[in-house]
Amino acid sequence: MKARRRIGKEIQDLKKQIIQVGDRNARYKGRQTFSSTKSEIVDPRILARFEHASKLVGIDETKAEIIKLLGKENGQVPRQQQLKIVSIVGFGGMGKTTLANQVYQDLKGEFQHRAFISVSQNPELMKILRTILSEITGISYPGTEAGCIEQLIDKIKDFLADKSILLS
Repeated sequence: MKARRRIGKEIQDLKKQIIQVGDRNARYKGRQTFSSTKSEIVDPRILARFEHASKLVGIDETKAEIIKLLGKENGQVPRQQQLKIVSIVGFGGMGKTTLANQVYQDLKGEFQHRAFISVSQNPELMKILRTILSEITGISYPGTEAGCIEQLIDKIKDFLADKSILLS
């Protein structure tokens, strides 16, 4: 009998606690409207685009090596060359985006059309293609104006026919 009475008392205490938690939740629910505003996720790598080269330490050799891999000779990129792709790989936080941006900044004057796009781990293909198209053409393509993925790819391909481009 004593055990049943003790269990019954514990159940009543739990019920009281549940009611208190529910009341507390209802009381603070009014504050939810202030904290439920939609916040845009900001890519922390975006700051790498605005980092001044003088603040960067130890990327000069790597930058020169990448520029050499891209075929820059005598201070200029050869005009008649095939497509070249150089991948910069490594763990997160190593400065890959910063390095790519510095290479881009050094070479962008050599190209009539250029774009720098930082791609996250969960990329939105429409957004990336729209950004590429906007940067190379200089025309903004907001929302659905640019159409579907296939249309974006066709527009980019048509615009870049017989042109050299730096895409970083």
